[in-house]
Amino acid sequence: LGDSRQLADLLDRGIAPDTVDKQGNSLLILAAREGQLDAVDTLLKYRARIDYRNLAGDSALMLAVLRGHAAVAEKLIEAGAAV
Repeated sequence: LGDSRQLADLLDRGIAPDTVDKQGNSLLILAAREGQLDAVDTLLKYRARIDYRNLAGDSALMLAVLRGHAAVAEKLIEAGAAV
């Protein structure tokens, strides 16, 4: 839900930044898809895999672009996401 402080706390306590759901969506993909810029930034600081793709073949950058989240897309590109 975009609570980057709580996310950082969970990551500090050992949750893997590349945790995925049943559809293979990583935390970064979910944050990017929902336009949660602070959560994306937090996950990038914890070295989440930026070009990871879910079971449908979607990356965080692809979903940010498809949903119109320009600031998130820019952040991912700046961080080195494959275009």
